[in-house]
Amino acid sequence: PLEFQTDSEFYGGDEPPTVADFIFDALDADGTVFANTAYRKVFDAYFALYDKGMGQDQIVKALMDDEDRVTAFVAAQLSEQEYLLTVKGFEASLMARNSWLVTYVPRAILAYQDKRMQAETLALTRSLSGADPAEQVKIMQRIGWCNQVRQRLKERLGREKK
Repeated sequence: PLEFQTDSEFYGGDEPPTVADFIFDALDADGTVFANTAYRKVFDAYFALYDKGMGQDQIVKALMDDEDRVTAFVAAQLSEQEYLLTVKGFEASLMARNSWLVTYVPRAILAYQDKRMQAETLALTRSLSGADPAEQVKIMQRIGWCNQVRQRLKERLGREKK
């Protein structure tokens, strides 16, 4: 469970969300669908098993044993932990697991949303040259909106760095 402090913007009351529920709700809230089909398959397979009541270790094992070799490979890659000793890594290892999750799970969602907005801005910019003038205005408005969203995300990411 992600046990946010009561003054956190993510605090949701008496029943703290699990990491899985928090991630699912955050991505679902803005209609996020993974562009990478392999990641989408793992995400969907993970939540199908999660919804059946399986625990984390059972889900990871089932995904790595999946008949679909792409799903199994991606699941294995995502669950592999690398051990690189740095001062920052050492400091992070001193943090309690729940504190680490409460800090870094929301940051990961914000960073992912920023990357999505960056990719959308790039795609929109590329589409400008082939568009008629009226369409170009709409594209520029959407680019402006994306830039505003990215600015707010960067501000939130900056605030959450501690």
